[in-house]
Amino acid sequence: AIPINRRAAGGVVGASVGAFRDNEKLILLIAPEGTRSNAEEWKRGFHLIAASAGVPILPAAIDYVRKRITFCPPVYTTDDYESDLARILEFYRLYGSPRHPERASAPICRVLGLPIKTTTPQPTA
Repeated sequence: AIPINRRAAGGVVGASVGAFRDNEKLILLIAPEGTRSNAEEWKRGFHLIAASAGVPILPAAIDYVRKRITFCPPVYTTDDYESDLARILEFYRLYGSPRHPERASAPICRVLGLPIKTTTPQPTA
């Protein structure tokens, strides 16, 4: 487990990079949406962690239709986040099949041609 102080500046990224520094073998699983619900865009923390720690990103896609998990070849980060993201999303376009498409993030919906569900804030009482 990696203890995270979400209130500290760079909390998640700093703690994760430190964990890679302190552990010879470490596998860190991250939902790039930064949440378990449909996100408008992916947060950049997963990319920043990989770049700062000098480790590759290894995307994995779960195809619920075919009951298969596919791993992408390692993606080594560059200074161009958008280009790196495009390579990762292309992998999901080829191999992704979300179990709950209505909960997929907007980037996944775009590459799979699914309708994008937006989360509208609920009015406060």
